[in-house]
Amino acid sequence: MASDILDYHILHLPHDPSSITLHLPSYKSFRLFSLQTSPRSFGSTHARELAFSDEEWSSRLTNPAANTFTASASSKAQENENGSPQTLCSNTILGPLPYSPTSYSADPNPWNAISQSIHTLTDRDLFAAASRPLHFRINGVFTHPSARGKGLAKKLIDESLSFAKSWAAERGEGEAVVSIIVDSDNPAAVGLYRKAGFKLVKEMELAPREDGSVRDALFMTLRLDAEKF
Repeated sequence: MASDILDYHILHLPHDPSSITLHLPSYKSFRLFSLQTSPRSFGSTHARELAFSDEEWSSRLTNPAANTFTASASSKAQENENGSPQTLCSNTILGPLPYSPTSYSADPNPWNAISQSIHTLTDRDLFAAASRPLHFRINGVFTHPSARGKGLAKKLIDESLSFAKSWAAERGEGEAVVSIIVDSDNPAAVGLYRKAGFKLVKEMELAPREDGSVRDALFMTLRLDAEKF
């Protein structure tokens, strides 16, 4: 990938069973690769998620409150060994969440807040239980090292923001807030989110990493005017 021009396509992973069967192997593989490659960039660990059952992995894609966007290589020269497109970048937007972006005492892992959504909550239930303004969280942003510097992460963040705005506008909500938690010692990521329009709200200390090192983080938000979407 020495060229500055990267041939890729963006996909919003569907929630239907056949699509999940198709996309789950590459989703799982890329997630584990990201945790192994950049262990200090995530709240989870490679060892923890390697132990996930097939049902736990599937639940990440079936959950109606979790929407994953990927950028995958379009060139056949960049296919995986099984013939599937190589994933270059991925992120997930979670929500709407049942707590507001000002609830700093809430669990910093938003997957815990939406775990009940897997098989029990309908779209209407999600809307009724959501905080106001609607609150979404961008989670798990990662770009393959060979594809960095091409703007893929920014593109997927923009896709996630458009999703949140559309979700709110379709339900008559005038605004939504998207939040993100980023390690303060990751200047590239902090710069990316600032470029996308996120503003610092609060500095916070998260649970220490597995190696015992302190994990200081920045809580950042971006307010979206859904009526102007």
